[in-house]
Amino acid sequence: IEDILTAASAFQSFQELFGLLGLRVKPSKAQPPNDRHVVQGVLFRVVHDGVVLSPTEERVETIRATVTTALETNSLAPSAAEKLAGRLAFLTQAVFGKLGRAAIIPIYARAHDHSLDAACVLNTGLAAALRSVVGILDLVRPKFVPASPSPTVFAVIYADAFYLEGERPVKAGCVQPSMRASRHSRASNGWGFVVRLGDRVFYDHGVVDEATLGAFASRKAFIYMLEVLAQIIAQVALARFLPSAFVAFVDNEAGKFALNKGYGRDPAVNGLLAMYWCLAADFVWDPHLERVSSKSNVSDAISREDFSRALAEGWTRLNAPARRIYEIAREASTNLDFAIGTAASELRAASLSKFP
Repeated sequence: IEDILTAASAFQSFQELFGLLGLRVKPSKAQPPNDRHVVQGVLFRVVHDGVVLSPTEERVETIRATVTTALETNSLAPSAAEKLAGRLAFLTQAVFGKLGRAAIIPIYARAHDHSLDAACVLNTGLAAALRSVVGILDLVRPKFVPASPSPTVFAVIYADAFYLEGERPVKAGCVQPSMRASRHSRASNGWGFVVRLGDRVFYDHGVVDEATLGAFASRKAFIYMLEVLAQIIAQVALARFLPSAFVAFVDNEAGKFALNKGYGRDPAVNGLLAMYWCLAADFVWDPHLERVSSKSNVSDAISREDFSRALAEGWTRLNAPARRIYEIAREASTNLDFAIGTAASELRAASLSKFP
């Protein structure tokens, strides 16, 4: 950002420098100094304490029309996917962040898939991604970049989950192909989280009910469901008090990868992940997901109902709205429109309204 007194001369000097270097700049692309500019469908608006970034209405409607046509025809050709990915790329970097990156990956994959037949039918992951784009366009808010970032509350979230394979505890992200856990044994599970928010530490523990487990019955879905759900419960519980940027630790690579990617081949998992990222958009979160070893995961003991450290160090136990989150997650697992539609507002309503 240039001072108003020198902005005009700086702009002119930049043009002259490019001319001396022999670099061509299209006159039609030149944008003289102003407090607002549009670059590749993103409006940059300078305000007194920073810059506000938001997609232009024209770019939003162009993207929406392309996505709607693809969903209605159940088809997206590589050439159309390439154009759509290009239009989304800058929005992803400037406004959507990780939320948009998760949705754009399968669109890029389709753009480079030249082995398709003439129908170019949407696969499960691509259809979920396109629906997520629609949800993002409806939910996304302008992104504010402060000129001088002010100190904010720092938040770190640890979450963990396990289930019993016979008499043996198994990490939720370590379900082996040979395992054929019975419905009864998988019902013997536990999740736990620890959240450091400012100078306070909160925790909670619970068990996922049989109905919710049944919604993620396939092995692929079950691998991710408990780990992802533990993170979601922690974040929903304190949603109204979390800063926009926070660190969330996951102690298995599969769970972290699923959350970062934002989509999968299993429809139930797609719904759960789409629900999470739409919640992130609703609260304008930019979570940083990181891997942590089980030995370093302070929520490991909490998931097994061992509260000795929590009690010794004076942590505060929350009453997380787990039962309501289970209900919303079950609906999201079978209804993607709900997952990218009203699920976020229902999770917001379920979050704790008063700081504990």
